[in-house]
Amino acid sequence: MSFPQCYVCLEACVGEQSPCVCSAPVHHRCFATLENVKSCTICREPYIFEPCHLVEKPHATPPVIVARRDKYTAAHPISVLLFYFLIWYTLGLTGKVMWLFSGGQLHQNILSFWNMEHVVAFAGASLPFIAVGVFRKTRRQSVRVSA
Repeated sequence: MSFPQCYVCLEACVGEQSPCVCSAPVHHRCFATLENVKSCTICREPYIFEPCHLVEKPHATPPVIVARRDKYTAAHPISVLLFYFLIWYTLGLTGKVMWLFSGGQLHQNILSFWNMEHVVAFAGASLPFIAVGVFRKTRRQSVRVSA
Protein backbone atom coordinates (compact mmCIF):
# COMPACT_ATOMS: atom_id res chain seq x y z
CA MET A 1 0.00 0.00 0.00
CA SER A 2 1.54 3.33 -1.05
CA PHE A 3 0.83 6.61 0.66
CA PRO A 4 0.46 9.93 -1.14
CA GLN A 5 3.63 11.99 -1.33
CA CYS A 6 4.10 15.54 -0.11
CA TYR A 7 4.62 17.72 -3.17
CA VAL A 8 7.41 19.68 -1.44
CA CYS A 9 9.64 17.02 0.16
CA LEU A 10 8.29 13.93 -1.70
CA GLU A 11 7.97 11.89 1.53
CA ALA A 12 4.85 9.99 2.57
CA CYS A 13 2.09 12.35 3.63
CA VAL A 14 -1.09 11.03 5.21
CA GLY A 15 -3.96 13.28 6.20
CA GLU A 16 -2.44 16.66 5.45
CA GLN A 17 -3.59 18.71 2.46
CA SER A 18 -2.89 22.09 0.95
CA PRO A 19 -5.60 24.77 1.38
CA CYS A 20 -6.44 25.14 -2.30
CA VAL A 21 -8.75 23.63 -4.93
CA CYS A 22 -6.55 20.60 -5.71
CA SER A 23 -6.02 19.70 -2.01
CA ALA A 24 -2.61 18.25 -2.81
CA PRO A 25 -0.90 16.38 0.01
CA VAL A 26 1.61 18.58 1.85
CA HIS A 27 3.10 18.41 5.36
CA HIS A 28 2.41 21.25 7.78
CA ARG A 29 6.16 21.87 8.15
CA CYS A 30 6.65 21.87 4.36
CA PHE A 31 3.75 24.27 3.82
CA ALA A 32 5.21 26.59 6.47
CA THR A 33 8.45 26.84 4.46
CA LEU A 34 6.59 28.28 1.46
CA GLU A 35 7.02 31.97 2.27
CA ASN A 36 5.40 34.71 0.18
CA VAL A 37 3.55 32.16 -1.95
CA LYS A 38 -0.07 33.24 -2.41
CA SER A 39 -1.25 30.54 -4.79
CA CYS A 40 -0.77 26.79 -5.22
CA THR A 41 2.24 25.79 -7.30
CA ILE A 42 0.30 22.86 -8.77
CA CYS A 43 -3.18 24.15 -9.69
CA ARG A 44 -2.23 27.89 -9.64
CA GLU A 45 -5.37 28.70 -7.64
CA PRO A 46 -5.07 31.05 -4.64
CA TYR A 47 -4.93 29.44 -1.22
CA ILE A 48 -8.19 29.36 0.70
CA PHE A 49 -7.36 30.21 4.29
CA GLU A 50 -10.05 29.31 6.76
CA PRO A 51 -9.77 29.27 10.56
CA CYS A 52 -8.42 25.72 10.27
CA HIS A 53 -6.76 25.78 6.84
CA LEU A 54 -4.90 22.47 6.99
CA VAL A 55 -6.85 19.25 7.29
CA GLU A 56 -5.35 17.01 9.95
CA LYS A 57 -6.41 13.49 10.75
CA PRO A 58 -5.94 12.01 14.25
CA HIS A 59 -2.94 9.90 13.20
CA ALA A 60 -1.11 12.77 11.46
CA THR A 61 1.81 14.54 13.09
CA PRO A 62 1.16 17.89 14.78
CA PRO A 63 2.23 21.03 12.94
CA VAL A 64 5.80 22.17 13.43
CA ILE A 65 6.24 25.69 14.73
CA VAL A 66 9.09 27.38 12.92
CA ALA A 67 11.01 29.71 15.24
CA ARG A 68 12.10 32.86 13.52
CA ARG A 69 14.55 35.45 14.74
CA ASP A 70 13.08 38.89 14.51
CA LYS A 71 14.52 42.24 15.45
CA TYR A 72 13.27 42.01 19.05
CA THR A 73 14.82 38.68 20.09
CA ALA A 74 18.44 39.81 20.38
CA ALA A 75 19.98 42.80 22.07
CA HIS A 76 20.83 45.62 19.73
CA PRO A 77 24.60 46.21 19.46
CA ILE A 78 24.18 49.88 20.41
CA SER A 79 22.43 48.92 23.67
CA VAL A 80 25.21 46.47 24.50
CA LEU A 81 27.84 49.15 23.91
CA LEU A 82 25.86 51.62 26.00
CA PHE A 83 25.63 49.08 28.82
CA TYR A 84 29.41 48.52 28.84
CA PHE A 85 30.07 52.25 28.64
CA LEU A 86 27.82 52.86 31.65
CA ILE A 87 29.69 50.19 33.63
CA TRP A 88 33.01 51.76 32.57
CA TYR A 89 31.88 55.26 33.50
CA THR A 90 30.17 54.33 36.78
CA LEU A 91 33.00 52.18 38.13
CA GLY A 92 35.58 54.79 37.10
CA LEU A 93 33.61 57.56 38.78
CA THR A 94 33.21 55.36 41.88
CA GLY A 95 36.96 54.74 41.95
CA LYS A 96 37.67 58.48 41.67
CA VAL A 97 35.28 59.28 44.52
CA MET A 98 36.90 56.56 46.66
CA TRP A 99 40.30 58.10 45.86
CA LEU A 100 39.11 61.58 46.87
CA PHE A 101 37.61 60.30 50.16
CA SER A 102 40.87 58.55 51.01
CA GLY A 103 42.73 61.88 50.76
CA GLY A 104 44.04 61.66 47.19
CA GLN A 105 43.96 64.42 44.60
CA LEU A 106 42.85 64.34 40.99
CA HIS A 107 44.84 66.20 38.34
CA GLN A 108 41.95 66.47 35.86
CA ASN A 109 38.18 66.85 35.91
CA ILE A 110 36.36 64.13 37.89
CA LEU A 111 33.81 63.62 35.07
CA SER A 112 36.37 62.95 32.32
CA PHE A 113 36.50 59.29 31.33
CA TRP A 114 39.11 59.30 28.59
CA ASN A 115 42.28 59.72 30.64
CA MET A 116 44.62 57.43 32.57
CA GLU A 117 43.21 58.52 35.95
CA HIS A 118 39.87 57.03 34.93
CA VAL A 119 41.54 53.76 33.84
CA VAL A 120 43.28 53.43 37.22
CA ALA A 121 40.11 54.38 39.10
CA PHE A 122 38.10 51.84 37.09
CA ALA A 123 40.65 49.11 37.89
CA GLY A 124 40.61 50.03 41.58
CA ALA A 125 36.81 50.01 41.78
CA SER A 126 36.64 46.72 39.83
CA LEU A 127 39.02 44.82 42.13
CA PRO A 128 36.41 44.11 44.86
CA PHE A 129 34.04 42.61 42.26
CA ILE A 130 36.82 40.48 40.78
CA ALA A 131 37.92 39.31 44.25
CA VAL A 132 34.37 38.32 45.20
CA GLY A 133 33.97 36.42 41.93
CA VAL A 134 37.23 34.51 42.41
CA PHE A 135 36.41 33.77 46.05
CA ARG A 136 32.97 32.42 45.18
CA LYS A 137 34.37 30.26 42.39
CA THR A 138 37.10 28.74 44.58
CA ARG A 139 34.61 28.23 47.40
CA ARG A 140 32.20 26.37 45.08
CA GLN A 141 35.02 24.15 43.85
CA SER A 142 36.15 23.35 47.41
CA VAL A 143 32.57 22.47 48.41
CA ARG A 144 32.32 20.07 45.47
CA VAL A 145 35.62 18.40 46.34
CA SER A 146 34.69 17.90 50.00
CA ALA A 147 31.18 16.63 49.26
